[in-house]
Amino acid sequence: MRLSDILKTMKFDDTRYNIKNEKEFQTLGIVASNVNMSMCTFVDDEKYIDLIPGNTNMVITTLPLAKIIKKDCGICITEQPRLLFFSIHNHLVNSKEYC
Repeated sequence: MRLSDILKTMKFDDTRYNIKNEKEFQTLGIVASNVNMSMCTFVDDEKYIDLIPGNTNMVITTLPLAKIIKKDCGICITEQPRLLFFSIHNHLVNSKEYC
């Protein structure tokens, strides 16, 4: 999956986010998730940056936090990363392609 494709399907206002170095992922998960698939997560507090799992391909976060994330992953910058993440989650729950 690509975050940009999902957000287009959702008709999410593209002025509310900026995607850098986009990478594909298989599932969504919170930072503490232990899944065996590439995932997209969100970080809205600096204390979680060092907890980003190795299988994370995309991180939804704020601009200040994006500047200090050292992991080689795609970044989606938005003012409310938690809101965007769970909006995507709620959208995908109704999708037959996502499980």
